[in-house]
Amino acid sequence: MVERLIRYRARIRRGLAQYRDDTHKESYMSRILIVTCILMITGCSSLSDQTACAAIGDVMLCKDEDGRFLDLQGHVPTVEALSQLVPGDRVIDREVGAVVPAAGYSVTIEAENDDGASMNLELSTADDGTINATSESETITARSILTADTNECSDGAYRLNGYKWNTPYIWYFNAATAPSELNIDATEARLQQAITNITHGRNTCNLPDIIDARQQYAGQTERRANVSVKNNRVTCNKIIDNFNTIDIGELPGRRLAVTCTWVKNNAKIAVAADVRIDRSQRWFTTDTVPTDCQNQFGIEPVATHEFGHVFGLGHVREDQHPELTMSPLIAPCSNSASTLGRGDWLGLSTLYGASPGPGPGPGPGPGPGPAPVATETFLTLDSYQNGAPGTVSVSGHVFVAGGTTPATGTVNVNFDKLEGGAWTYRNTAPRTLVNGYYEVLNWGVGVGQWRVRAVFPAQGNYASSASNYHEFSIQPVATNAFITINQVLPGQPGHVSVSGHVLRANGTPAMGTVNVNFDKLEGGAWTYKNTAPRTLVNGYYEVLNWGVGVGRWRVRAVFPAQGDYSGSESDYHEFVVNAR
Repeated sequence: MVERLIRYRARIRRGLAQYRDDTHKESYMSRILIVTCILMITGCSSLSDQTACAAIGDVMLCKDEDGRFLDLQGHVPTVEALSQLVPGDRVIDREVGAVVPAAGYSVTIEAENDDGASMNLELSTADDGTINATSESETITARSILTADTNECSDGAYRLNGYKWNTPYIWYFNAATAPSELNIDATEARLQQAITNITHGRNTCNLPDIIDARQQYAGQTERRANVSVKNNRVTCNKIIDNFNTIDIGELPGRRLAVTCTWVKNNAKIAVAADVRIDRSQRWFTTDTVPTDCQNQFGIEPVATHEFGHVFGLGHVREDQHPELTMSPLIAPCSNSASTLGRGDWLGLSTLYGASPGPGPGPGPGPGPGPAPVATETFLTLDSYQNGAPGTVSVSGHVFVAGGTTPATGTVNVNFDKLEGGAWTYRNTAPRTLVNGYYEVLNWGVGVGQWRVRAVFPAQGNYASSASNYHEFSIQPVATNAFITINQVLPGQPGHVSVSGHVLRANGTPAMGTVNVNFDKLEGGAWTYKNTAPRTLVNGYYEVLNWGVGVGRWRVRAVFPAQGDYSGSESDYHEFVVNAR
């Protein structure tokens, strides 16, 4: 058996070399994995009834119903093992995984448990297709925690994941995934505060706000975080686009939260990042810890930690740096991770700030900078009109709180549409304030129910604020369909020619398609026979020499509701076709 296995392994290697760049490689791999498992039972692991695996050194190359994956099982993969992969395959290590990205990109998954255990997996694909994988984990014990004696304002440790953002991180929140016991408004507020903790370096150590990380909350969405959960494992999927989603959804085991970040290799610039927070945990959404808290985690401290990953911070060791936000253990009934320690602040300052210099240290320093000026944002819905598309005009102003002093800077006017019973963000009209004033004139919107609000993001010395939502409805454009019978020719069959037009109620031509329907009188009742569909050209259509049999007929044009137009139909027009 051993000699037979050795001979077969040699055949496998020759076959892999032959098919390395061939489209038949995947089919070949499927066959050899199954046969290898038959020949070498002790070298195979069956992850499910549909999974076959073969050993390559200390790791396993497998295939299941979702495709191929390399199972690291806590080991470092060899070059030989990684060379079997192509973009679109997966790499997994215990309870986390990621899809191998396209050439020139990387993906990192950071995961934390409620007991402080953590996992990190990074996959990168070089421009030439070479794939690399690194994985780390840390298990927290009470003994290791007790050996630490640092505090957040003296501990300067930080770890960088090797990427940063060079554009604002524009993100959305999927409120529909949150458990029913969570207050959505409060959860939304805590998430917004959490990311501000990162981008403004919020701390209690008298460290100044020199961090220039930028972000914008763009509202709620129906999109889910780009992760999948299967077989007690969470996986970062293939990047779809640059849509960044935070949701509260399913995670396996004792996972507290995960962050997936996709990066362009050549510039080490992040292009997308999604966060999932576990819905099965018990949460509080207040800015202070509830007095009756028992085994509840704060949305804000957990999200602050995850946004740290989004903006490029990695984990520091819990047994050496337990008081820092980026240590993996986030305690229940505590908000301490919501404020950064010195190391967290130094890491963000390295990525996004001016050179911080020696800093104030743990003792008395230069003191905090001035607090941002509070603002108030207002919006007025001036007008909206039905149309193809419809239009809406809004205006408003941003004041320093409690007065009429105008603010300066930019404001984002965000439009959401009601789709499937939920509000979905659609687009933004950014505007620069002029003496605190802004306006959006004749912004194009489609038919449906809409809402709009103005969001003034934190900028300069100003704090953020947002107006109330204002709802409006755009109705379909009314239309009138007309038809004329131009000619009727007798025969077997006979022929008829018709033409007409579809106009808006104001007389201008409509666009789209029209159906010319033909009915025949049979047994004293009109019976539908057939349809001639036509595309409107400047509102006009025609049907030439349409074949019809001998008898009595009627025809009309039906313009179905489409785009931003309502439906309409012409009158019936009757005609008779005689035999020759």
